[in-house]
Amino acid sequence: MDSGKREHFNVKPSQKPLSLLELPSMARLIQPLRRALKTLTPLPPSLRNPRNLTLSRTIKGGGGSATTAAEMRRSAFQENLLRILRTEIEYEKDRSPLLPPEEEFDSFAVEDRTGEQWIRLRGRHRNAEDIRVEATMFNVVETSAPRLADDEPRRNISLIVEVSKGKDCPDVLQFICSAWPDSLQVRKVFLRPRDSSLVPINPHMGPNFEDMSDELQDALLDYLESRGVSDELAEFLHEYMEGKVKTELIGWMEKVKSFIEK
Repeated sequence: MDSGKREHFNVKPSQKPLSLLELPSMARLIQPLRRALKTLTPLPPSLRNPRNLTLSRTIKGGGGSATTAAEMRRSAFQENLLRILRTEIEYEKDRSPLLPPEEEFDSFAVEDRTGEQWIRLRGRHRNAEDIRVEATMFNVVETSAPRLADDEPRRNISLIVEVSKGKDCPDVLQFICSAWPDSLQVRKVFLRPRDSSLVPINPHMGPNFEDMSDELQDALLDYLESRGVSDELAEFLHEYMEGKVKTELIGWMEKVKSFIEK
């Protein structure tokens, strides 16, 4: 044989062909791989198509955009509310300046109840009696008579006037009154025990003031007036409550604004 044929059959060890004895062992390796491939879970349709992958990412991105838009709307609503509150507060302050509440009237010391709908006045009469007046904020009184468009609603203030004579006197004299802008109206007069735990469940409160004789009505009105409870006190209370209504309104709006800003 020539040199070309010798080179053709001269095979290096690394290129040695597989023998017939090695083929069964390779078959044993390949068969388990085939079985494993058959048991693999197939891809879902959404992942088989590349276009579906793009659509899935688009949908997820759209959800985030919707959430952002909702948050922007909520923020816009909140800012609008805060803007309105600031405007209302400034308007009330500019319309008429807030003045410090009066601390006394005549012989009474005035105790304001900030954040509440009533005030208290305390006074003394001849160093022998304690006079206490508790007044609510305005009540709007509806009447059956027709009211013109320009008419202001009728408003009054409910009062409880209490006259006590020290710890040695077991009873307290009370007057239930209504304060109108220019007058004081008495509705009831009655005695009650100083100790509130001794007050009966259904006490007898005497006749209505208007059912009393004119002479008795006048005498009771004089009794109150000598202790500082008069038409002038009614006028003072209306002026005081006008300021309190405004102060409480501004305070309420500022508290709401502060809560929303947190």
